[in-house]
Amino acid sequence: MVSSDISTASPRKLEGKVAIITGGASGIGESTARLFVHHGAKVLIADVQDKLGQSLAMDLGPPKIVSFVHCNVTSDSDLENAVDTAVSRYDQLDIISGDLSYAYKASKHAILGLNNNLTVELGKYGIRVNTISPYGVATPMVTSGMQMDKKAAEEFMSAAGNLRGAILEPEDVARAALYLASDDAKYVSGLNLIVDGGHNHNHPLFGATDSLAN
Repeated sequence: MVSSDISTASPRKLEGKVAIITGGASGIGESTARLFVHHGAKVLIADVQDKLGQSLAMDLGPPKIVSFVHCNVTSDSDLENAVDTAVSRYDQLDIISGDLSYAYKASKHAILGLNNNLTVELGKYGIRVNTISPYGVATPMVTSGMQMDKKAAEEFMSAAGNLRGAILEPEDVARAALYLASDDAKYVSGLNLIVDGGHNHNHPLFGATDSLAN
């Protein structure tokens, strides 16, 4: 079910677009999948968590709207299969959104350098490339690694941040991805959109969303 804050968002910003969301079965990826579907996109959820991904796809809509494919982002063949699957099922591909930090075991600066290089290389084809650098989000993977429940993890990360009175949630990162994937950002490429409440120094890159639009 789409949460109330997302369901009130309008207008539909991704009508007619097709998106692959890697890591889309849980956490930030799940929130992004929900928001993209709500905004009219056809979505292929690509993840190694088969049961979660299949369950989410069924929850979000019929196969003609949203479906799942097994995909390990460190595998070139899996990524190629995800792209081929999206094109065969939905006849096109407009957006790829996902976490690059798992695919590239490198520093934040190296990932941002990759973003800049791809911006130049792919811009000639009309493809935009952007990243999102969020502060800590209490996703299941993060809370498990911290050995804390969600509330404790949120309190811990909030106390370490600069912006008081607000907690970064997966939906906040999903909204940033929505902007970058939509026509609202049709001339935005090479951007590192920092979603961290002003805490943009000396923290790890928790996620990098790579949006490729037509």
